[in-house]
Amino acid sequence: MDYKQLNMPAMKIVGVGVDTNVENSAKDCYPAWLTFMALEKTVPNALFNKKLYGVSVHYNVQACTFHYVAGIEVRDFAKTLPAGLEKLELPPAHYLVFTHKGTLDKLGQTYGKIMEEIAKTGKTQGDFWVEYYDERWKNNSDDSEFDIWVPVV
Repeated sequence: MDYKQLNMPAMKIVGVGVDTNVENSAKDCYPAWLTFMALEKTVPNALFNKKLYGVSVHYNVQACTFHYVAGIEVRDFAKTLPAGLEKLELPPAHYLVFTHKGTLDKLGQTYGKIMEEIAKTGKTQGDFWVEYYDERWKNNSDDSEFDIWVPVV
């Protein structure tokens, strides 16, 4: 699987979070996106640039659990957020960038290939992953694409 490399500064994300696990992530993350889309226009200081982020953090390897935040980048965190929203700050990072192509039912295969590629690099992955959605995302159609950023050292 091909990948690019990307250096990014720290980012601030505001969105809707859900605790999930690898087995149930498809059914758990979709409602988080629906809730976020209903609240998106209420996010203070949002960069409304048609770019959205799904961030997986706090991964527990033994239990295969993680926290997922469906959200948008903001310039700065507001002192208070509307109910249902949470904030997440990502550190500056060097990412390997992989592209998922097609519908979400194939996402597990993409993640499997990503894990294989990371192992080949000899690099250590960070403790979060970022899904980056832009104009290539076409609402889960066969010609949809989005990037998966994996921080590495």
